[in-house]
Amino acid sequence: MSEATDKGQIGPMQEGATLAIAPTARRKLRQAVGLLFYWRSFPAEWVALRLARKRWRRLYLRPDAEPLVSVVIPTWNRGKLLAERTIPSLLSQTYQNFEIVIVGDHCDDDTEERLAAFGDPRIRFTNLPRRGNYPEKPERRWRVAGSVPANECLKLARGQWITYLDDDDVYTPNHIESLLQFARKHRLEFAYGACEREITTGEWITIRDTPQRRGFDVHKDLNAWGNGVAHSTWFYRSYLRFFKYDLQSWWYDSYADQSVVMRMGRAGVRAKYLDRVVASMPLRPGDVILSQSRFRSAAEIEAERETIRARWNAIKEV
Repeated sequence: MSEATDKGQIGPMQEGATLAIAPTARRKLRQAVGLLFYWRSFPAEWVALRLARKRWRRLYLRPDAEPLVSVVIPTWNRGKLLAERTIPSLLSQTYQNFEIVIVGDHCDDDTEERLAAFGDPRIRFTNLPRRGNYPEKPERRWRVAGSVPANECLKLARGQWITYLDDDDVYTPNHIESLLQFARKHRLEFAYGACEREITTGEWITIRDTPQRRGFDVHKDLNAWGNGVAHSTWFYRSYLRFFKYDLQSWWYDSYADQSVVMRMGRAGVRAKYLDRVVASMPLRPGDVILSQSRFRSAAEIEAERETIRARWNAIKEV
């Protein structure tokens, strides 16, 4: 119905009332659909977790002193950053029994050549024949981009433990060793730690598990802001790989990685936080703010910088 026809049928007050009600109805409908998407996987994941635990106990009655750890890295056209920043932080680990599983989201840069130049057989690169089918809307796309290669990484991982690393992040030298020891000591299925993040040029924050950020318990409050489980600090038993990155997580206003943590938490995964910095998230070269590619102008970037500062200051004061 055109705007002219619409106005011809209802008066100004009625029109205003219609416009005020419609967004609320749409929002309620979207929330209802979002909850359906969020809970659709719960029965299968709850059962799968219990079965996987039993199989793990049979396979690893005598755990290896130095189990193989799979470092999974989904990527897209960041070969230079991988080679100069991310991979060196892995090769200098104090714990060396690991494999690096890298999956490209149909990279068309020189990622493969740069990785091959390391000459390290522990580095395995697979490039997908086509990019993932992500939502068209930028905000929705941003929430789930990279989920397709991330899920492929999980398929290819061969280790008893899996740890995640974004293709522009850096591990501390004892990342694998400290999280492995911590997970074994407390008989955990999922361990995570603190992460330093550069939010604007030269300004760093430490992402920690706090009551305000909810951490691994974020599933208990879907409206809570943020998540204290920084992605590049994840360290978990490989049988949890069935918790896939959800391409539909934008329906319930979640990021694909946050959705995994939420679903693990509600299923009863045994998790614990290590209060130690185990990774860092520097800005990408040329960026002045995190996730800068989301913004279209300098004004938007500056507005986001002020928003981030205000939000972080509010959290610190709690």
